[in-house]
Amino acid sequence: MEKVKVTPTEKNRLYIHPETKQEFPSGRVVEADVDWFVKAKLNLGHLKVVEEQDVESEAPKRATRKKEPEIGDE
Repeated sequence: MEKVKVTPTEKNRLYIHPETKQEFPSGRVVEADVDWFVKAKLNLGHLKVVEEQDVESEAPKRATRKKEPEIGDE
């Protein structure tokens, strides 16, 4: 079967496949087989396909702090 990476379109949403029990939580990218459930959710707009470049942008970003000079470092 064809695989696709998907994520829910709404926040705070969890879809569970009735046959395979695979979970599709919001905020996470899930790789799933394209079957009747995934096709239906894509057609209804409940799930969206995530491209490779989108996966990196959805990863949590680390807060970067500028290193402050210590006293005596000038």
